[in-house]
Amino acid sequence: MQIAFATAFAAAGLACAATAQHPLYTFPGHAPTDQFGSALGRVGDANGDGFPDFVVGAPGDDGGALDGGAAFLQSGKDASQLAVRFGTQPNERVGYAVDGAGDVDGDGSADWIVGCGLSASGNAARVYSGATGALLHEWTGPAPLSYFGSSVAGCGDVDGDGFDDVIVGARHDDAQSLGVGSAIVYSGATGGVLLTLSGCMPGSGFGISVDGVGDVDADGVVDLGVLSRLGGPGCPAGGWAYSGRTGVALLAFPSTVPVTQGPRGISGAGDADSDGHADVVVGNAGSELCGGSMPGSARVCSGSNGGLMHDLKGEPGCTWFGFSVDEAGDVDGDGFDDVIVGAIGGNYADVKTIRYGDTIYRVSGSGPFFGYAVAGVGDLDLDGRIDFAVGERAGTATVFTGCGGDFSVWGGGCACTHHVPPRLWGWGCAETGETVYYTINKGFGGAPAFLLLGIGQGVLPLAGGCTLHIAPVVGVFPTGPLPGVGPAEGKFTYPFSVPTTAAGASATMQAFVYDPGVPQQYCASNGVKVTIQ
Repeated sequence: MQIAFATAFAAAGLACAATAQHPLYTFPGHAPTDQFGSALGRVGDANGDGFPDFVVGAPGDDGGALDGGAAFLQSGKDASQLAVRFGTQPNERVGYAVDGAGDVDGDGSADWIVGCGLSASGNAARVYSGATGALLHEWTGPAPLSYFGSSVAGCGDVDGDGFDDVIVGARHDDAQSLGVGSAIVYSGATGGVLLTLSGCMPGSGFGISVDGVGDVDADGVVDLGVLSRLGGPGCPAGGWAYSGRTGVALLAFPSTVPVTQGPRGISGAGDADSDGHADVVVGNAGSELCGGSMPGSARVCSGSNGGLMHDLKGEPGCTWFGFSVDEAGDVDGDGFDDVIVGAIGGNYADVKTIRYGDTIYRVSGSGPFFGYAVAGVGDLDLDGRIDFAVGERAGTATVFTGCGGDFSVWGGGCACTHHVPPRLWGWGCAETGETVYYTINKGFGGAPAFLLLGIGQGVLPLAGGCTLHIAPVVGVFPTGPLPGVGPAEGKFTYPFSVPTTAAGASATMQAFVYDPGVPQQYCASNGVKVTIQ
């Protein structure tokens, strides 16, 4: 069966279809101007049915007042609407920001937080009971146009009283200086202020995005992530991590793009390197004006020292990759949490592994602005696969369920001119009738490469310390010159159609890249095995 599958796989060859990720639920808004899906958040089990639920924001909804906005609590079990809260004042913009709040009242049910901070009519954040829908807390901003509530997040139990707490951003707060911004942590138990964090320069937009990012300093308490939109000397734009226990600044994650382009979002990223410190992802979408060809990026940074772990890139062109980011959970089942990144200019969102920075899944929409909001929402259908949600600003939110099948990596590559071996990664839906992808990364840009297809694993020593990891070889697929220029800059993705008769079968793949700078004039990647469901 393995030989038959590999032969069929080889015959299927190059595919043109995009990744056919499975939509679990699709929620259309009432009208494009409602902006339904422009904010998303994982809530947890709000109604006690054993399924995690989630919240969707629609800040332009007119159900309670013109542009009063709305927030919808949706069931993860059957997609039914559990609760809705409408804005009652014109231009209140309820649902501009939404998230799960944790269990703030200690009743065992997950609660949810809604921000409405884009106007003088809003300027508020509210926490609602997941069990009853009752209003538990309401806070108003320091000034009418402080944009208080334009970002909200649950942040765990930072004061150790047994009740979860929340953080609210006010990116135009002028309390310290004009537009310096702030983020305020509130007690879930009492509603009182626990911590106030402030930006470090006028106009920085500190608080444009906030999150409970996990335990960055490994002290047993969830820490706080806050984004600063603009920066200057001694006050970099980018992400900041603060101690949830004391509010002391722990680390800065500076943006690498010009201040006029600025970062977009911040989120926890799990512990990518297993060092006991939670890591952080910061989205840098690129210019709002789309000048040049900056594709945007999402930077995964170490929670132990702030160093860059992965600089995740979007497709070439003005894709605004990094416009939205969130921790997705362990989507690929490798024991490490992954991240999801939206690219509204390209109308797609990628789930990326934080261990290697590779793509696991890509989902695309017809737009406009697909990827405006993203969220890891947990295993909604309890099928053992982590699900995730993607919103379009024009009025649709879609929950996607993880695909079946499995990719595994073994063996190492041999180093090229740049002393780093090329890396091969498999991704997509490893199911019959779907499309899987193999990406060669870190090859010699401009040089030819090819993929070898096999039906098993092997260990055959080659020249230059290289190893042939697959055996027997049943197919060869040339890629042509790798896009990119020079050492370590070559990258290429090769798609394959999975035969409809391949359920339960597996195949192996390895990449070889021409490299004139090494004696054997080639370097080899690791091996990748795909098992089809």
